[in-house]
Amino acid sequence: MHLIYRDIESSDQGVICTLLTRSYQPLKELNEFPWIPSDSMWKEYDDHIFEDLAKTDEIVSLTELDGIVVGFDYV
Repeated sequence: MHLIYRDIESSDQGVICTLLTRSYQPLKELNEFPWIPSDSMWKEYDDHIFEDLAKTDEIVSLTELDGIVVGFDYV
């Protein structure tokens, strides 16, 4: 196994949305209050991160395992 951490790039747009959607899917399937997220929630967050990358010095790193993005860190 090969694990790396790298800076996010503009070509990665959409990966945050995918990670969050997959991560929170079990909670969504419960369909119980207080966690009933809208389908557009993670897309909006993904867009926000990429807008901020162009405007600020915030750092977003991706974690890859064998070339597949498996996580992220937003500072």
